[in-house]
Amino acid sequence: MSERDFMLRAVAQAQLTTNKDDSGRYPKVGAVVVKDNREISVGYRGERGLGTHAEFVALEGKLKGQSIAGATVYTTLEPCTKRGADKTPCAQRLFERQVAKVVIGILDPNKDIRGKGEWYLQEHGIHVGRFDPDLVKEIRELNRTFINYQSEPGIIIDGPSNNATVPEGIIVLTGTCRNQPLKQDRLCVFARCGSEYRPQSPITFLPKGKWQCNVWIGEGERQVLVTRVSEDVQVMVGYYSKVHTKTKEWVAIDIAAIPDGIEILAEISVTGAKRPRSR
Repeated sequence: MSERDFMLRAVAQAQLTTNKDDSGRYPKVGAVVVKDNREISVGYRGERGLGTHAEFVALEGKLKGQSIAGATVYTTLEPCTKRGADKTPCAQRLFERQVAKVVIGILDPNKDIRGKGEWYLQEHGIHVGRFDPDLVKEIRELNRTFINYQSEPGIIIDGPSNNATVPEGIIVLTGTCRNQPLKQDRLCVFARCGSEYRPQSPITFLPKGKWQCNVWIGEGERQVLVTRVSEDVQVMVGYYSKVHTKTKEWVAIDIAAIPDGIEILAEISVTGAKRPRSR
């Protein structure tokens, strides 16, 4: 069999993947183990129970105790470098089993892993190859929902609740995120009243996928938006933020309609209640 044949076998295994749900949280992965130009094992994600990785199935589920030193592994997704407690990442497992070469379909779109699996293999003396370009496209299409899921930060606002009444002034906006955004994601929080957008303090990301942000809420109804902005909008927001820093006034940007450069990731409405004035 040729390298192309082994790649096709791995893709066919990926198509058999069994995941917990169809939300896109999980990839479709297939793996093939080859030694002396002979297929000795295959595996797909979920084959030995939901959540089991394809490499684990092929290496430990079917070849446990057997010597596979010098083998080549074809896997449709970059081997992971991060697992839960008491679980061995696939990249480490491949090194421990003395695999000589790993041929990868696509890099993991998960920002916590992307490129690290390939780097780990190379750093540990394992040669890394690539699937044929047409098969890469097929694997990407097979994992389209997973790639989309991983490319979005998955921002959720936990508090205050939608349509809540809050005291006029600074409130703390809290929430969770599926993937911690990178700097180039350009997240921006606005408090909106009509066509007036007031940029707020930057989001602070906390452990365990949590985040918070200080937001100034004036009297009356307001919308609080967590957005991803384009580069030109970011420049404009930066200018208004500097004005606020110098003047301590919340200067508003007047925007008649939401432009293409502002993508709303999460939104709530709140009503600012006027604070009683002390005599």
